[in-house]
Amino acid sequence: MLHDLQRPPLVVVMRHGKRLDTENSRWHLTASHPWDSPLSEQGQVDLIAVATHVSALQLHNVVLIASPFTRCLQTSAQVLSHLPAGTAATAHVCRSISEVFSAHLLHRTAHHSDVKLMAGLRLWWWQVRRMRQAKALLKAIAASIAPGNTPRPGPASSSRSEFFRVGELTAYPWPQFPESEEEASARYIRTVTALAAQFKGRDMLVVSHGNCVKAWAERCVPGAHVGSVKPGGFLVLQPGPGDTLQLHESLPMSGVELDGDKHAC
Repeated sequence: MLHDLQRPPLVVVMRHGKRLDTENSRWHLTASHPWDSPLSEQGQVDLIAVATHVSALQLHNVVLIASPFTRCLQTSAQVLSHLPAGTAATAHVCRSISEVFSAHLLHRTAHHSDVKLMAGLRLWWWQVRRMRQAKALLKAIAASIAPGNTPRPGPASSSRSEFFRVGELTAYPWPQFPESEEEASARYIRTVTALAAQFKGRDMLVVSHGNCVKAWAERCVPGAHVGSVKPGGFLVLQPGPGDTLQLHESLPMSGVELDGDKHAC
């Protein structure tokens, strides 16, 4: 895609990379926060190709919106490090694009009411501390990326690159627990639409979860049902009438498979 300052701003909605717990099925049994799997090593490698694909979109004056889950913050780091040299960017952690807040999210054995209660309490305590941790990680990402958008070797510096600034979003709350997938889909549509209006005129990269990409694909493609969203899968939106968003007319979805398709879009 050619770098064109006259084009409308783009909104890229992306799923995080491959989770560790999809490769190690017993990881959650000993994890203190079984809902917050990091990326697997292979997932981090696979994201290089995805980040290169996103870089080809030639985003400029970028605002990154990341879910506070570890896998989304790690994905954000990979994508940021591959943006074209000198790309201006700010980053925000947004609670309202978090994973679906269902009992299954918290623990795969959360079937009984007492287990669900304990899982809910554990999630609440994680939420209390998570935003501070997530913002600190984003600041470390900013400090570790050089002006040419290449991660510096060694420990992160205390100074931040000139092209990158870390901000904070406070108006977007955590999802209610528990919620259904339908409720989560409505939340994703509502939140991304509001964020696009808030940062109107800027390219936006939203690093969230598979259900967020699924919700937007099914909203933008009439009658479509998404069969799967691959790790790192994304779609590109552009402004529609009013403050609405619509699927970009010439940029195809990547890693998003619609039921009935024999290949990913």
